[in-house]
Amino acid sequence: MKRSLVNLLVVFAVSAGFFARLNADEVKLDNILRNLEKNDQTMVSVKFNYTQEISYSLTNEVQRNSGEMIFAKPNDIYFRQNNPLEQIIVSNGKKVWIYTPSYKQVIVDVWSRWINSGILPNSTLSLNLNWTEMKSKYSFEYIGLDEGSYLLLLSPLKTKNSGTSGDGDNWKLKIWIDPTDFKPVRTDLIGENIKVMTRISEYTRNAQSDKSIFNFKVPDGVEVMNMK
Repeated sequence: MKRSLVNLLVVFAVSAGFFARLNADEVKLDNILRNLEKNDQTMVSVKFNYTQEISYSLTNEVQRNSGEMIFAKPNDIYFRQNNPLEQIIVSNGKKVWIYTPSYKQVIVDVWSRWINSGILPNSTLSLNLNWTEMKSKYSFEYIGLDEGSYLLLLSPLKTKNSGTSGDGDNWKLKIWIDPTDFKPVRTDLIGENIKVMTRISEYTRNAQSDKSIFNFKVPDGVEVMNMK
């Protein structure tokens, strides 16, 4: 009887400790999300440099690139990839221009289609999240402190009709958040056979920028391809 009572107390103590940690994580997550949403409410634009590593598990191939990005609400984008191939992507929220100087070619697409088209939008636009909107699309989990930052795991919520994520992808997104000013410092976008790690530097909120950069002017002698 005494041994059974002791065992019961041990189980209770372990369970209590587990739920205490669980509740503490929930409180921490709520606090992080409140601060992220607070920043989002006062943020008009953001500018940062990035380095990115894309790993393909099936081929063991690793691709590295770097560049700079500027976002302005709601959907204005200026993106310059410096290497391995120079490329400029510009959007005014309606159209998207993808310019590759070495090819002397500009691809013109519509925002709504391009935003769901591949790795680049998914891996980099997460750095300009509307956190209130994201809460309706993703579940959030606080993993803990990692590399001196808060680590969050975002998983797409499943739709009632399809049972899959709302955007049709099975991505999971890890985001490292600076605990002092709640800015993103790293993201890992994880797919079935791919991982995209992005590190951010010189992250500046409400940076001044010329609005004309969000409307691309096609250079002379460049081929224009309109997506339909």
